[in-house]
Amino acid sequence: MKNDFFEIRLGFIYRVKEEGWEQAFSKYKKEFGISESTAKKWWKWYEKEVCVPQVCYETDSGPETIKSAKGKAKRIEQLPLVVKGPLMVEFNGAVYRIEREGLYRFTIMTKSVRNLIMVIDENSVMPILKALSLIQIHGNRDQNFSLEEKKNLVLSRYWISLTCGDIAALTQKILEDAGFKSRLVSALTTRSWNTYNNGHVLLEVFFPSLSGWVLTDIDMGYIFMQNGALVSAIEFYRCVKENRQPDFVLLSKKEIDPLWLESNGFSYSHMWRTIVTHIPSKWMWYRRIFQTFGMKENNRFIYLAEGNDAKRVFQYRGHYAKVMPEKEFQKKFYG
Repeated sequence: MKNDFFEIRLGFIYRVKEEGWEQAFSKYKKEFGISESTAKKWWKWYEKEVCVPQVCYETDSGPETIKSAKGKAKRIEQLPLVVKGPLMVEFNGAVYRIEREGLYRFTIMTKSVRNLIMVIDENSVMPILKALSLIQIHGNRDQNFSLEEKKNLVLSRYWISLTCGDIAALTQKILEDAGFKSRLVSALTTRSWNTYNNGHVLLEVFFPSLSGWVLTDIDMGYIFMQNGALVSAIEFYRCVKENRQPDFVLLSKKEIDPLWLESNGFSYSHMWRTIVTHIPSKWMWYRRIFQTFGMKENNRFIYLAEGNDAKRVFQYRGHYAKVMPEKEFQKKFYG
């Protein structure tokens, strides 16, 4: 019979998800003559055989499946993005033991995902940075959502497509909600300008365990070390000035959104794959875009710059900028 084709079953399933049961059944009853019992059988098959729950922990080498356990737990819907653990979590009628810091994905195949980041204590900022760097891909498809909407997307998406400024601001808000301090860093070149790599937006995050600020590039997926210590923004700036390449410490393996397009259809993903292919080329890029930098205070950035560099900052940023010499800048932001 014509209503026995698997393709019709799939069409009905997708129609229910898009339009709801009543409208989908009405259309398929009229067009293909399916009965209500057949429709219910198809939907039961979909929920039982296709919508399989899965819980994964994201390791550096990829996702690792977590098995269910016995015990009482809070439902995943009751929990925020960042939780303190270890803890038990109920998902889709089963309980899961969350023991390791980092990103967990609670998935119902073909239907939904719910992200959860577990930290151990008030010093555990690194798992949040690694998780958000993993969730973000470099692109512009989600840039028009509000900050609150982006927070919800991080809860319910495998990936979110944002450029540097958007992911830095979003990370700052998520860190603030979790009780951590951070500040936006605007890097700027003083070399010849073009339309696509004149600067960059990063974060400087306060690491409680170090009692110090650490430059963090969620967008590129790195923090940096020099002589065995994590570096701040001003220390990174000095590395650039003296051409002392720091060690690049990976937060996550990054992806570039292949549909990151300009209005004319040009793909920036192609361009970035050729510009920053490996660590030496990334260092060359940082040396270009980190000629000076500023910290955001209220609605403008205060840049470390004087003389000709200060003039270049004002030429680029105008009334959104203020400048300070290095000693004054150091005192203001690092005590």
